[in-house]
Amino acid sequence: MRVPPFFRRLFKFTSMDFETAVWEMTQLIVAPKKVFRNIYYHQSQKSAPGSPTNSLYTETKNSYHRADPAFTYLLSLFFLLTGLAWGLAYADGFAHAIQVALVFVLGHFLASSLLVSTLMYFLVGRVLGKRRQGLFGPPSGGEETLEFGYCFDVAIRAFLPVWAFLYVLQFLLMPLIAQDYWVSNFFGNTMYLIALSYYLVITFLGYNGQPFDIVKVRLQTTTNYTGALDCASQILKNEGAAAFYKGTLTPLIGIGACVSVQFGAFNYARRAFEAQNAAKQPHSLGSGTSSITATQPLSYGQYYAAGAFAGLANTVLSTPIEHIRIRMQTQPHGAANRLYTGPLDCIAKLSRSPNIARGLYRGTAVTLLREAQAYGFWFLTFEYLMQQDAQRNKVLRKEIPTWKIAAYGGIAGEMLWITSYPFDVVKSKMQTDGFGGEAQRYKSMRDAFAQTWRQEGMLGFWRGVGPTLLRAMPVSAGTFAVVELTMRFISQ
Repeated sequence: MRVPPFFRRLFKFTSMDFETAVWEMTQLIVAPKKVFRNIYYHQSQKSAPGSPTNSLYTETKNSYHRADPAFTYLLSLFFLLTGLAWGLAYADGFAHAIQVALVFVLGHFLASSLLVSTLMYFLVGRVLGKRRQGLFGPPSGGEETLEFGYCFDVAIRAFLPVWAFLYVLQFLLMPLIAQDYWVSNFFGNTMYLIALSYYLVITFLGYNGQPFDIVKVRLQTTTNYTGALDCASQILKNEGAAAFYKGTLTPLIGIGACVSVQFGAFNYARRAFEAQNAAKQPHSLGSGTSSITATQPLSYGQYYAAGAFAGLANTVLSTPIEHIRIRMQTQPHGAANRLYTGPLDCIAKLSRSPNIARGLYRGTAVTLLREAQAYGFWFLTFEYLMQQDAQRNKVLRKEIPTWKIAAYGGIAGEMLWITSYPFDVVKSKMQTDGFGGEAQRYKSMRDAFAQTWRQEGMLGFWRGVGPTLLRAMPVSAGTFAVVELTMRFISQ
């Protein structure tokens, strides 16, 4: 059996291209697309413009995988040093600091990257049918081969911004983040969301922009495609790979604020319900005054209500952000037919059509329904699964392992969309509709529901749900895992 080049070079440090690895690390933060233009498919002996010359490109000709462990070694070293810093600052003794550093390198970085790359290898290659598969190199060559080694390349590169924001920047800002102020929570949540956004964007770039969101919107608003794969292939063929990133700038900027509002509003409502429940309990007398018994937990109905309140609060932000994204994703392709030159131009034109309330905030009514239903079930599902696990295994909430938190968060993400998807379809239809006269197809939310039912039937309310569910599980799993672990760390 022939040993793959990656493993043959594993201990040949003199042949590793550390210069290119450092170049990639800087570009992954400021211009990640350059990195994947550089390593995407090594079909010639020339290096990408603006990148260091790399002899390994000739040796890895006709392969997606870059058989050079320099990047892996460098980032592992950075994780080791960062882990030592965290351990010396917060662990009890030097031995525990070493243990923290090893967990950072072997568990957080390498093990999770292997897990993600394995999932993506089978998902991209077999479920989506995007390319034939090889392991560490194409068995018969050709651009349509996807090697496992390339999946690992993408996974470790996507981890670079995670290391920068969550392991370095968060360590430096921990004295601020650990304070019990809303600004501290905002900064902490924003860093996690920026890191997660970088991770998803770099992963999408690595796999040529897997078209989950734009495919969902196109399927919801038109009947020109037979399914998700047909939609994705037609977008790629007619508009190019860059079309998969239409409208992503506005959500990337606003996602930190949205998630902060969601969890902030949910925790506000939860504390209000806890105080209300405690006030209904019998009072105990002590020292001449009455003292209220311990805070009472919420019922599942109250968890749903708190989540619905979070969704309603989030509508103020999500309505215009999603409206801009949808308009950018569905506008005609090509400079001559383009309706909006960018997000700011889109905001200006929508605000004048005819005003902000009826233009930029079109679809607010159905968005309120979707957000209340979606986040009500999102938080309810997660809290139900967490509480059942704690009761079943007789453990405290803080003792539930991270992988279970992520799994329960992923299930909650699926429930979010399953329980609210018809509202999202109607919202997308209304936010792609014309303005006034014959151009306007739907007169109101009720009219949009009626026309969809009359023309497309029940299935019309579920078009595009497949890509949505594929995207929802990892995003929701990451969100809940990050928030739960952050709260545990802060409460220590």
